[in-house]
Amino acid sequence: MTFGYSFQIWVPLLIFPTAGPYGAPQWKKGWPVAFVFYFLLWAGFITSLVLYRRDKRKAAAVLESESSSGDIETTSTESQSQNAPVVVERSSPVMPKY
Repeated sequence: MTFGYSFQIWVPLLIFPTAGPYGAPQWKKGWPVAFVFYFLLWAGFITSLVLYRRDKRKAAAVLESESSSGDIETTSTESQSQNAPVVVERSSPVMPKY
């Protein structure tokens, strides 16, 4: 957060000077730099969104594959009159591996 505040304070002062050949009102170097920062902001946002959705899909796939392969065991014992499946639940939740 401090890193963001330092950019918010100093970058406009450096890229939008008020004096000199690149100063107001043209800002010949200010607008291109602002456009680059704007593009980087959106590129970072889209990248984080794609990575979040990818991790969410992977976690769902891992949980689905583990729940279908290891949570239900069928056994038949002599004390049971019918051959009904016995559900065995795990004691700890399964965490996805990244």
